[in-house]
Amino acid sequence: MSRPHLGVSRWARDARDDDADLQDSAVVSSPPPLPPPPGYTPYSNIVHGNVQPSKGLSKAMITLYWATTGAAALLALALFLRKGTWDDLVDGNASLSDIDGADQLVVLATVLQVALVIASAVTTALWSRRIASNATARGVHGISTGMAAGAWFIPIGWFWLGFRELRKSGEGVRADVSKVTRWQNLFVAQAAVGMLTRNLGDFDVNDSASQVSSALQNQWLFGVLGVAVYAGATVFARRASNDLDLAVTGA
Repeated sequence: MSRPHLGVSRWARDARDDDADLQDSAVVSSPPPLPPPPGYTPYSNIVHGNVQPSKGLSKAMITLYWATTGAAALLALALFLRKGTWDDLVDGNASLSDIDGADQLVVLATVLQVALVIASAVTTALWSRRIASNATARGVHGISTGMAAGAWFIPIGWFWLGFRELRKSGEGVRADVSKVTRWQNLFVAQAAVGMLTRNLGDFDVNDSASQVSSALQNQWLFGVLGVAVYAGATVFARRASNDLDLAVTGA
């Protein structure tokens, strides 16, 4: 009775060896992995450091942007009132003290706007640094957190250096950064409009009353244009910050 038992055992061992040979041949004959497609950028979702919330900073930043837009609207109104006061002075319906009062209103509106711009720059620097730090913590390389924060205080450089770091942070986690570019374009436009608005207020003592009146009118019209550009920049800044908060920080 032992021989059939030995025959079955030998058959089982042979079948097991055959299965092992088949598995080995399957492993050996497996095709190599396909190469990545063109333009593929390796990225790891592994968090290498602490990712900190950025939504609070972005909300504060956008709030200050809207406040700055409101200050720009106040400045445009002050410029409009000064133009009207000048026309009244030329017509003999206003005094020099009225013009002084109109000038002081323009100065106060300008000071308020400058103060809000500085506060906005500080908040933008803090938020940008947070985004860059979080991107670095998520394994994105080539980002300077120092530049992300300090770029907003570098003359001329504030037009692109900070935006560059934001784009690199977003691209590193495969986020859509097109709104960052639109925000940047409107940021440059608002600076250009603001410069033109200030320059139109430079008068010469030899200018005639009609020349001054024309310059004042152009100044308040550019002031209104500045409000529109400020508002547009704020809208795209809000959209861009929402995208980066979600993609880089996750909240």
